[in-house]
Amino acid sequence: MFSFHLLMGKLTFFFLSSLLLLHPEARQADLPIPIDPKEIFTSSNAVKIVETLPLYVADQKQVSFYNYEKQQWFTYLYPKFPLAQREIPTAYFTENPDGSYMLKVDYYIPCTDNCEVAGGEGDIDFTPPRAAFTRERWHFELTTGQFTPFETICGDYARAIKGEGEWVVATSNSKLYLCNTETGQSSKPLPAIEGVSAPAILRYPALSADGHKLAFTFYYLTSVWVYDFQQNKLIPLGSMSTSAIFTPLDYPVIDWIDNERIVIEGATNNYGGDEYYLYAADASVEDNLELFYHRFVPYLSKLTNPTRFMWIGDSLEAESPEATPDQTQECTFHEFNPLTKKDMAYQIADVCSQGLIITDGSNDRLTLNYPHESNTPQSIIRFNRKTGFHQEIPVENLLGLGEVSPDGHYVVVSIDQGQQDFQVAVLDLQTNMRLKPFYPTPKQYNYVEWIGNHTFRQSLGEPNSTNLYSISNSGVSVQSGDFSYASGGASPDKRFLLYASNHGTIDILNIDTFQSMTIAQIPNGITIGAVWGSDGLINISASQGDYDAKTLGRWRVKFNG
Repeated sequence: MFSFHLLMGKLTFFFLSSLLLLHPEARQADLPIPIDPKEIFTSSNAVKIVETLPLYVADQKQVSFYNYEKQQWFTYLYPKFPLAQREIPTAYFTENPDGSYMLKVDYYIPCTDNCEVAGGEGDIDFTPPRAAFTRERWHFELTTGQFTPFETICGDYARAIKGEGEWVVATSNSKLYLCNTETGQSSKPLPAIEGVSAPAILRYPALSADGHKLAFTFYYLTSVWVYDFQQNKLIPLGSMSTSAIFTPLDYPVIDWIDNERIVIEGATNNYGGDEYYLYAADASVEDNLELFYHRFVPYLSKLTNPTRFMWIGDSLEAESPEATPDQTQECTFHEFNPLTKKDMAYQIADVCSQGLIITDGSNDRLTLNYPHESNTPQSIIRFNRKTGFHQEIPVENLLGLGEVSPDGHYVVVSIDQGQQDFQVAVLDLQTNMRLKPFYPTPKQYNYVEWIGNHTFRQSLGEPNSTNLYSISNSGVSVQSGDFSYASGGASPDKRFLLYASNHGTIDILNIDTFQSMTIAQIPNGITIGAVWGSDGLINISASQGDYDAKTLGRWRVKFNG
């Protein structure tokens, strides 16, 4: 059997092959036999191979490169990891975007105390690793086969490459201090903090825009701290908690509103459902962390200029976040400004959702209009919270609202045809008219994604079952095939689309004409990965296997269409 995957984004192509992990004791016999590109690129007219990329296999002990000239694999052992005596290393051999190679070593600190996770009745308790962080980085030079360590920073951390810096808790003379592994910015020694000892891991640290303050929490702790680099002062803001019956908060996201105030938003998964919350605090004042939003309904969204948080439902003064709101409160919009601490409430006729944004610059939104006590929408409402604009768009047999095109010109809707039959239709938002023809589908579409302003794909929920629709002056046309990863296979100008045909080939579809051209065959037992790079070249890889997939070849090709 053959298979095909379109990888999402340019860099994913490089990283996929760089993270292939084989058995730690891989031998030469375990290394794959490279595939002849003639088995894949059968047509000399469709594409031209511009570059054959290096082929390598990495595990936890070594990396092997294939020499095409000598037709032989060469294996290079990793250097010894100095911290492996007390912590758990995991090695990643990666290819950087510039074509250089790097060995990165992450260390997992074993959990030793206060980190047993208790499950509910019948669940098994377990003790997970405490956290992971990067401590070592090594350059690898293929021409010499040598590994060269990065310079150290923040004690015994390797200096991070640009954009990969981490805020860590480093140790000096048994004292803890904060340090950035890219810039080297650091704090003075921290005072003793209850529950924090070396090695300690920060959770979601956030630096203010002026670089003067760092807000953070520690793993397995709910306290929030700010370090002021100008005053060399650690400021405790307070503790996050939801309710005594619930576990500590998970996944907090810390954002700076300006250089003096932070907000923390996130959720905790509990037996009663997801619990959403919003905290705010003045970064210079001790113990002033305040809980402003606490609900079990995920209506919280962030607005900008100025920063506000919006939800629909109860006011902040509601007695219980679990209380069921009445019909009036249920459709009330709230915009909370964490700077002024004001909650502005208002209602919009026939609107009870935040709606889909129309991306035409108007800031208008679309939502379904349900008659009172009805589960079937009767129309679409176009509205604007700021201007008060409100327009009802009747759509006969309306069932659902899909996605808006990138230019805001069209929106996909589903139409109920009865007897569990549905149709996909396109609504022109400039004329409020449906475009013909309409296409039947065995069930309501699972997923719609636009590719450019005039083409979208519809997943039917089955393997290799996707429709691709194109809008033109004559209406809407459709083509079926495996377009499951169409967004990853679109050319930079959105004129061409990579996809796997039903005939075991990789084809390129001209979106304007809906004409296809085959560029490669998919041999039996081989998986082909392909993605269009931003430079207009196509990155293609061939691999074999699933869990322990082995890369058999990588190329950059030019499409001659």
